[in-house]
Amino acid sequence: MTRQRLPGAERRHQIADAALRILADRGATQLTALTLAREVGVADATLFRHFPSMDAIVDAAIGRFGEALESSLDRSEATPVTRLRAFFLHRFKLLRARPELLRLAFNDRLIDAASGAGSAEVRAIVNRSRSFVQACLLEGRATGEIRSDLPPRILFLVMSGVMRGAALSSIDGIEDPSTPEELWDCLWRLLAAAPLQR
Repeated sequence: MTRQRLPGAERRHQIADAALRILADRGATQLTALTLAREVGVADATLFRHFPSMDAIVDAAIGRFGEALESSLDRSEATPVTRLRAFFLHRFKLLRARPELLRLAFNDRLIDAASGAGSAEVRAIVNRSRSFVQACLLEGRATGEIRSDLPPRILFLVMSGVMRGAALSSIDGIEDPSTPEELWDCLWRLLAAAPLQR
């Protein structure tokens, strides 16, 4: 079997991404040098040419997790609703491309594998997403675009429930034929202050 030689940075990303998949699919107890090396398709000694320890691999995985999720937090859109829509569409496209990321956002497997500082960083990454959505919902209520007859925490649960449901469905291999835009349109009917608003 011929192994492809990759530049160091690319190999480190590959190893960190493989660690995320193992954690999402099998949990922290299954993240070993042997399982990780098999997932990547290298000898386990190769892992430690790129990282000094398994803890360093987990730290790199947390970094990759944060980069991917925080790319959804674009604050340049004009209105809170367009920011919220962009967030939702980006996260769903991310879910389809890399389902392990959102599954890890909704469970403690990455936290379980991390050190104390790493655990705090995972929580901070998830909390930044939560704060972004909550701020968009509150601003949207203030501008009259988002309904005010339900508490913002309920609207947040509705939105996160749709995302969590999609993330969990991906575990069972259930593919939703809806496009992210179609799912947003359905969600927007639940969030909108007026039925015809977009």
